[in-house]
Amino acid sequence: MHIPHRDYVSKSVIKSGQGANQLMTGYYSDYRKGVHKAGSPTGHDAFRQVSSHPIQRTSDDIDFDNDDRVEYENPNDNIHSGWCMGINSTNYASAGCQVLVGYPQCQKRGSQTATGAWKIFKKMHTTFHKKVLVIFYSMDVKHLELYPQALKKFLPGYALVLKAIL
Repeated sequence: MHIPHRDYVSKSVIKSGQGANQLMTGYYSDYRKGVHKAGSPTGHDAFRQVSSHPIQRTSDDIDFDNDDRVEYENPNDNIHSGWCMGINSTNYASAGCQVLVGYPQCQKRGSQTATGAWKIFKKMHTTFHKKVLVIFYSMDVKHLELYPQALKKFLPGYALVLKAIL
């Protein structure tokens, strides 16, 4: 999921859009292993965003559209567990981060291990022995077959993994 949860967006509207954002479509290779919400009971392993990117903030309503302002900053839109068990969940944890279905291993959950797609995604990134590029795509599927071929040409040595977020 790459759209912030409506609860975060609703709260941000009354603060002129601060507190939630939507990362613009693009290629982002600046994620590094780290911790999301470090120091809190829900803090857990994540891939942390380390550079600035174009994002949208909405301050007039709870949807993101062409009327919303674009800012260029690092809002820390990390890749982390979504705290949900299905793509149709009405409750997931994102104020703008890229989240995967599943629950993390963290202090709040005690001895419970990570679950769902998040567990698989995390394991995939700790077992590969070469560079891995995970591509989250939401583009029209008819162009998808061209994308990996083009990237392999420009990024030799990377293993490519495609993840749909349609």
